[in-house]
Amino acid sequence: MTKNSNNPVRIYLLLSLKKGKKQLPLNVQLYDSFVRLIKEERLKAGDRLPSSRILAKELKIARVTVTAAYKRLIEEGFCVSQTGSGTRINSELLLRETKNCFHFQPIEAKKKRISSRISNLNHPVSLRIQESKPFALCAPDNTSLPGLYWTRIVSRLSKSPWMHNGYSEPGGYEPFKLAVADYVRRVRCIACDPSQVIATNGIQQGINLCSQVLFNSGESIAVEDPYFQLHISALEYHGFNVVPISTENNEFVNALLKLPQSVRGALLTPNHHFPLGGSFSDTEREKILSWAEESGAWLIENDYDGDLLYSGEPKPALFASDDSESVVLVGTFSKIIYPGLQLGYLVCPRSLSQEFQTAKLLADRHVSEVHQTILSEFIRNGDYEAHVRRLKKIYSGRRKSLVSALELELKEFGTVVPDNQGTHVVFLLGPMFTNDVDVVNYLKNNYQIEAQALSTFYRKNKAQCGLLLGFAHFHNSKLAKSVMRLKEALYYFLMTKNPTLDIKVANAE
Repeated sequence: MTKNSNNPVRIYLLLSLKKGKKQLPLNVQLYDSFVRLIKEERLKAGDRLPSSRILAKELKIARVTVTAAYKRLIEEGFCVSQTGSGTRINSELLLRETKNCFHFQPIEAKKKRISSRISNLNHPVSLRIQESKPFALCAPDNTSLPGLYWTRIVSRLSKSPWMHNGYSEPGGYEPFKLAVADYVRRVRCIACDPSQVIATNGIQQGINLCSQVLFNSGESIAVEDPYFQLHISALEYHGFNVVPISTENNEFVNALLKLPQSVRGALLTPNHHFPLGGSFSDTEREKILSWAEESGAWLIENDYDGDLLYSGEPKPALFASDDSESVVLVGTFSKIIYPGLQLGYLVCPRSLSQEFQTAKLLADRHVSEVHQTILSEFIRNGDYEAHVRRLKKIYSGRRKSLVSALELELKEFGTVVPDNQGTHVVFLLGPMFTNDVDVVNYLKNNYQIEAQALSTFYRKNKAQCGLLLGFAHFHNSKLAKSVMRLKEALYYFLMTKNPTLDIKVANAE
């Protein structure tokens, strides 16, 4: 600590003294304050304390008060004093037992009220960031990045760093909104005005904005089961009751039509269900839209993996067929460009444009105009769609490579779920596996393999046991070698759990 009156330790001491017991002698209060700062690690081993003269002057107290406090700190081992080096915090001091010394009841009560919103969620809220190892779902490699045309735009804009760095309109930068409106018209068959486009920080924020605009706390919302749990938890966090409906065996639509009037909406991935794949048929889509119109419910359409269809004709967005204006579409560019971009969009009915702009304004003011400018130019020049075509060619080849290897090498352990879209493959584990979470942990800890457990995406219905294996960001040779490692890992996992299990796997031993 120096003579500077704005020194933070001086401020800490003043705050501690104010919170101390006023009936105690001042030297005792000063001693207690130093101990408090040491235990909170605001003062650390080796830190030098100011001279008694300087500290007395800064705190406007008698010097003898400071020397008495210092003497006690030294006697009790908190500090050491050496001629020429002053008084320092003892470097051999080990204090870890009480870091939270300022926990007063009013703060605890407030924290309890806030925490209840999290603890009341019906599913654990977490998102472990996977390492860039096979078979991580999202680990961009050099071949999947947007490349030269993107970097040229970035380079040119960086030469004028003062451009596009002011506040942007809450709904988004107008050229970006125009580019998105034109893009969804061409590839999603959505005829919308730029005013209906809201720039977001991704699908997660899009769902949060829908929660604020479309529903009232306490209402019920139908969700697919299995599904991405973080989106469902966002609905619960806003005070909604979620109604999980199975997407397996074509059960979803029939169950949706039987729901009571109290269900005010549904969160859907009509063109590519997550995580098992598949999509709604034209007849099912018509029934869903009719249900929404007749019941007055809202549909949140998650355009998950809309750009990554590898075979067959793409279907238009549910939003495109909606004449009653009951659908809100949420999408993102982050998966195609790179996850750190955090830039997406929301397309709403024209009648709700102002409401969504207001919600965005109150949420976080606006999205970075710099990123909007880069992406709008990338789309307008045709570079985005060219990038998507290139990725589809690369990803399709990698998917075929992974599926072929799994079906050839791992047929003793399970089966591949058929699909033709997205960036992962679902591998259903055979009956000899009872807990896919244990399998995932074993793969990560012993074989440096990243996978996700299928069961963790279920909410209510009976969970299947399986693995989500990402393929998009790994070369074919890497995928082939990784499948062999996965084969070995699954074999030894089973042997560890049941050494007497009779299973013959070629090349596994």
